[in-house]
Amino acid sequence: MMLSIIGCSKKVYLQSEEVQLSKPVISVSNFFFEKTAVMTISDPVEGARILYVYNDVATAEYEGPKEFRHSFRIEATAMSDDNVASESASIEAVKLPPQSVLSIESDRLPSEKYTGELDILIDRKKGEKDFNKGWLGYSGDTIAYTLNIEERKVYMVKVSVLRDEKSWIFAPQKVEVYQQGKLLATSEVEDALDQLYDGFVIVTIPIDHVEMSNLEVRVISHSSLPDWHAGAGHKPWIFVDEILIY
Repeated sequence: MMLSIIGCSKKVYLQSEEVQLSKPVISVSNFFFEKTAVMTISDPVEGARILYVYNDVATAEYEGPKEFRHSFRIEATAMSDDNVASESASIEAVKLPPQSVLSIESDRLPSEKYTGELDILIDRKKGEKDFNKGWLGYSGDTIAYTLNIEERKVYMVKVSVLRDEKSWIFAPQKVEVYQQGKLLATSEVEDALDQLYDGFVIVTIPIDHVEMSNLEVRVISHSSLPDWHAGAGHKPWIFVDEILIY
């Protein structure tokens, strides 16, 4: 089954006589994959060209389904001679690391409304678009997870979270990784409160190949929703569905 992207870029405001193409729909066979994933992009209008950027570097014109053997991020735009280019759509798919996580613990329980077994964060399965399935939901503040792993050098951590502005669900302010109380690395989510799009977000935290058998991952929320939001002043929700150790 192909899974489709549910996010887009900022809106483009047009003059009254201008017609803008609908944004492309990007689908992927698996958001998390062990060997390969197949990406397809649908044309919003017959005859439109689809240009896409691969991993924020290489640009190409879409000519048909493409198979990937490594993690990838795609941003696609529809274009034609007679219309204004579409908003861009984006998607990110992640190649899973070798299985090495032995157990996970946390200092907080998720909300009773959005709870589940903590092991869903290490089951190597993507949560569904319906955030009631495969996700743990928390009302603001910091969530700390302790993961026990097979001893080895760790060079990266990925945390999969969600954006859903109408449901007050925002990406975290930042994610930190600790070993025995020492901060190893931090990744800030620059547009966490801009809510540029709804959809899945992967927060990547590079680490300098540190030998370890356990680590702590802290997911840190913004203190309150932004002024422009209907819930301004209240805590945002944080939804997490997977923590991957590389």
